Amino acid sequence: MNDPELVFLDEMTTGLDPAARHIAWDLVRAVRDAGTSVVLVTHFMEEAERLCDRVLVDHRPQERRMSLRALQTSAWIEAKLFVREPMTVAFTLVLPLLFLFVLGGVFGNTPSAKVYGEHGPLDFYVPTYIGLVWASVGLLALPVHLARYREDGVLRRLRASAAPRWAVFGSQAIVASAIALAGGALVIAAAALAYHIHPPRVPAGVLAAWLLAGVVFSCLGILLSCIPTSRGALGAGLGLFFVMMMLSGAGPRSR
Repeated sequence: MNDPELVFLDEMTTGLDPAARHIAWDLVRAVRDAGTSVVLVTHFMEEAERLCDRVLVDHRPQERRMSLRALQTSAWIEAKLFVREPMTVAFTLVLPLLFLFVLGGVFGNTPSAKVYGEHGPLDFYVPTYIGLVWASVGLLALPVHLARYREDGVLRRLRASAAPRWAVFGSQAIVASAIALAGGALVIAAAALAYHIHPPRVPAGVLAAWLLAGVVFSCLGILLSCIPTSRGALGAGLGLFFVMMMLSGAGPRSR
């Protein structure tokens, strides 16, 4: 019907029996020998070997599927490993709630015009407890986990495997963010139910501060993971955690 310069054939022989496939191959050869360029898409290596002068193998979609699967699997494994660490669970989920109820029982949340203005003490303390969750994740859970991976040779085996590096570290970021989000949500829910804290005036600012805290504490955790042993990383993390907890805090702006 026409004489094109370029022909695209997409899986032309899929579903054909061997005899019909060979007839189709002869047709492709005839078109090619007549001077027409043929772009053939096929999954049959034998077909590509018999018909093509040049072969391009596109494996990127498969790599993306494998990377996403590796990310999901790694994140699930990291989440299970977190649940099996009692100290990490205690520091990230239990300790902030303990501070909330202890100091809430002492100070309450009654507004004080002289000190807190129209807000109560817990309106200022609750954000610090949310930051305490990130501190627990970044200074305790993350460095100990990575240092133990290095001690046990897990990082070396992961480097030699086909698992992409971004999936390995991405799973750490996903689990750390999920833990911090869950711990912060527990603190907010408990404070709202027990002490009726006021909502923030600028929610976007709270979210930005939460993300910034996650980045800062995660960077500190990665730095602490460079300590040769997991015990050393834990000791340094605990020391930094309690020093920062004692010296930091939140309160109203000075007038």
